[in-house]
Amino acid sequence: MPGVEPVERNLRHAMSAFAAATGAGECRQMPGVLIASAGIDCAVFNAALLTPPAVANPNEFERRVLSAAVHYRTRGFPWSFWLCEGMVEQHARREAEGVLQRCGLANISVSAGMIADRLAPPSAPAPALEFRPTTGAEARTAFCYVMAAAFALPFETARIIYGTERIWRSGCQGWVGYVKDEAVTTAAVIPDGDVLGVYAVATLAAFRRRGYAEAVTRYALEQARHDTGLERSVLQSTKAGLELYRKMGYRETTRVAVFQSR
Repeated sequence: MPGVEPVERNLRHAMSAFAAATGAGECRQMPGVLIASAGIDCAVFNAALLTPPAVANPNEFERRVLSAAVHYRTRGFPWSFWLCEGMVEQHARREAEGVLQRCGLANISVSAGMIADRLAPPSAPAPALEFRPTTGAEARTAFCYVMAAAFALPFETARIIYGTERIWRSGCQGWVGYVKDEAVTTAAVIPDGDVLGVYAVATLAAFRRRGYAEAVTRYALEQARHDTGLERSVLQSTKAGLELYRKMGYRETTRVAVFQSR
């Protein structure tokens, strides 16, 4: 399916960057599986993802999942399996969730993998926001605050991943949008190959439905385009964000399901 590969490739790159951000993480390439573990007590940042070639049959899929399960059980970390459906051939896909359940994993989310060759023009004037980069300590703390509040993360977890300079020195660019000096929205862009990956788009609940998420995403992508020359971008969208991203010019190419250890 055209467009699938950039989505899953950038996701592997991003999860590897998050794992490396803690200074105690581990990235390991196993046969058919990437381990990208931040080494913290948060399953979504201790990830396993399929790597090429695509899985051809259920037995091969189970072998790959079990190798990741053994890795994490040996280390005692909660973990997650990020499954991009384009990495599993259709006749094997029907049994994939059963394999994951037998390995002690439960589905916690399904998002649409999306791609845009370029953004569509905005349909309305941008709201008034001041944007600050996460190169400064104050903006990094604000980024963590918005991420923790918007995604129900412990603040300490957000701080470990996003609060130090390490993640922002890896090529990831982060921005915080402010309204009257109050941090209200965030976005990050992670370039890889020929695409820009959009991550960490969040807005505080009291400030939603004002166009802030679109504004900070457009701003972050424009800054990354200026720095890298890249315009094509990918992201994963929840059901709530689909209308916005379609309006911005994104199209769906795959689905990304996240399964978490019980």
